[in-house]
Amino acid sequence: QHLFAGLMDDEVWTVRYAAANALRSFGQPGEKMLRAMAASDVSRSQRTASLILAEGPAT
Repeated sequence: QHLFAGLMDDEVWTVRYAAANALRSFGQPGEKMLRAMAASDVSRSQRTASLILAEGPAT
């Protein structure tokens, strides 16, 4: 999970999006990490995490 969290600040959008989706697939622990990132001040991570959470639960 921490590998994916580290990728959430990558310069490339598709890398951030894939990492966020991977985190979401871990269920509650991944959702918790995404929520923490969505509340952070790190711009790229915050925007990506917010977007993934807005898409709803993992399928």
